[in-house]
Amino acid sequence: MRKTALVCGIALVCLLGPAVPAAHAGVKDLLGKWQLIAVTTKAGRAPLSKEVKIISEFKTGGKLLVHFAFRGKSSVQRGTYKVNGNRLRLTSGKDTEWLTYRRKGMKLWLVNAGRNETSELHKR
Repeated sequence: MRKTALVCGIALVCLLGPAVPAAHAGVKDLLGKWQLIAVTTKAGRAPLSKEVKIISEFKTGGKLLVHFAFRGKSSVQRGTYKVNGNRLRLTSGKDTEWLTYRRKGMKLWLVNAGRNETSELHKR
């Protein structure tokens, strides 16, 4: 049960996650598949367990798919996104959250200032 709660929490961070100001090129920075690698909070950096895979797929037209896999089980959550400068609005169902993002090469950081969390993703 505890691991399930952790997976759900990490998934929400990935979907409704983080923010870091930086140079940006807009939607082109985000397009494609990004795998969640770690989440950093005040307590420090916590790498994602190898048993868990969370992949965010930013598609053209503002569509977002988040693929979850844990111990042979998988699911997909659908949502939308919108870019405004280095700010990113993620919406899934009734939940909407604004983040900021920064990309450098094959790495993407999403920062949720309200939760003081940063998600680190790598391009797939």
